Formats: sequence, structure tokens, C-alpha cells
Amino acid sequence: MPNGDWVVNEMAKTTPEDFHWGLMPLPADEKDGERFVGSMTEQIWIPAQAANPDDAKKFLEFIYSDEGVKIMQESGNIVPTTDMMDRVSKMEDGYTKEFFSIYENATPAFGAFGAYNTNNLPDFDVKATLFGQIDDLATGKISKEDYQKSLSEAWKTLAANPLETK
Repeated sequence: MPNGDWVVNEMAKTTPEDFHWGLMPLPADEKDGERFVGSMTEQIWIPAQAANPDDAKKFLEFIYSDEGVKIMQESGNIVPTTDMMDRVSKMEDGYTKEFFSIYENATPAFGAFGAYNTNNLPDFDVKATLFGQIDDLATGKISKEDYQKSLSEAWKTLAANPLETK
């Protein structure tokens, strides 16, 4: 798996009983080199037109409170907090602990979900550009510098074409 323990529950009905999901970092560029794990961030916001913005703020505060973090953890979700790895280390064994423990020996390579209008970009292949090149990087077909340059150019292109909201 490239990232996350979400797939375990999502695929539970079709996963054979004796199958064990795993998570591993990308191979290093050189022997004993730094390894990376693909990670994503998700943003949350409260629309200016929200009917109850104060309640929404209280809800977000609760999710990041000790009690909220504990509730989320008990259901197999990790809230990104400064003490996240300490919390993970104290968890009972299981997929969530196993998957998040990978960050002890690998560096997260962050991405983000964003709303972009690719209708204006008929020649831009999001999947191939953002994710397809990972295989080329892992097999040495492209250098990490070329990969980084390609991603930087892709994000600039996407950022210049935001999804318009009304």
C-alpha cells in the first residue's frame, strides 16, 4: 500500500481471511538512503455562509481535544497532533498501529487534496502526472530531481486553474 490504513476496512468484505495488508516506504535512492512514505493531508473549513459557524468551530476544537483524539483513535482513526506518534506507540497491536509506526523510520512525503478545474487543461493527465511517475522514480527511469520538477510544474498548473465555487 502506498499510504493509509483506510483500505483495510474499505476492502474488508473482499479480502481473503489469510491476507495481511502492509505498508512500506518507497525504496531509497541509494544504500541506506532516506526513505519516504506517501501521505496526504485533508483540509477542512467552515463556509462563510454556514448556518452555525460557532458550533462548527466547537466541533473542530473537540476533534482535536484529548477526548476527541481518543474517540477517533478507538475507532481506528488517527488525528494528526504533535503527540501522534506517542499515541500510536501505546496502541494495541493492529493495522492502525502497524501502518502508522512506519513513520518511525521513514519521512512523510506530503500531498494534499485540492479542488482544481482540469476541464481547462485537456492535455493534463492528473493520474499520470501526479501518481504514474512514482513507478518511474522507483525503477530509476527518472531522477528524483526530475520527479520533483515535474510535480512542482504540475502543482503550479493546477493552482493556476482552481475550481470556481459560487
